[in-house]
Amino acid sequence: ALQDLEMTINSNLQAAWWESALLGRHDPTRQELLVIQQNMQDMFDVLPAVKWCVLNEDFQGQHQEFIGDLQEPLQALVREATQLLKLCISAPYAGRKDRKSMNKVIQESALHVQKLQKMLVKDYRRKSLRPNEDLADETTLVFSLSFTARKAADLSKVICEKKEHWACWRGDNFILLMKGCWEGFKNTWKPSKMFSREHLEFAV
Repeated sequence: ALQDLEMTINSNLQAAWWESALLGRHDPTRQELLVIQQNMQDMFDVLPAVKWCVLNEDFQGQHQEFIGDLQEPLQALVREATQLLKLCISAPYAGRKDRKSMNKVIQESALHVQKLQKMLVKDYRRKSLRPNEDLADETTLVFSLSFTARKAADLSKVICEKKEHWACWRGDNFILLMKGCWEGFKNTWKPSKMFSREHLEFAV
């Protein structure tokens, strides 16, 4: 269901360029949402692994010994990464005045995520247990959650950096728009198209 939703969002964003005609203040928002969608796709890719771990774990063997003291830092990392992702998704909709303060909140949250991730890695390396068949699900889960948090932190950098190439009212956007209009006009009204046998048969 999530993958179907992601594909719908991607197609809608790709097709929405005409709403702003590649100009004005809305197209940079669309491009920023596309970047968010592409980063979330990487997160969606690890969800099957998380699902597999949850459904197949029997909580036997070395599970409690391995995951016991990792549970709290894992939960903290997931909470903060989720909050950071929500902030990143909300950022494109913020006004210019609110965007600066929101970027600051995003940067602070990203630093917290990175700090929690380092703490998790430190706790993981402190384990005397090493990955084995019995701990395969637990190890995969820890990696997947850590990867998702890292992607959220990476996304925050893209959201907060200046995007000069997304600036509005650029001449190259206008030229692209005019070229597209001209090509559309030619393809519609060109005599070879208008008087082609297929076109005439369709018109009749």
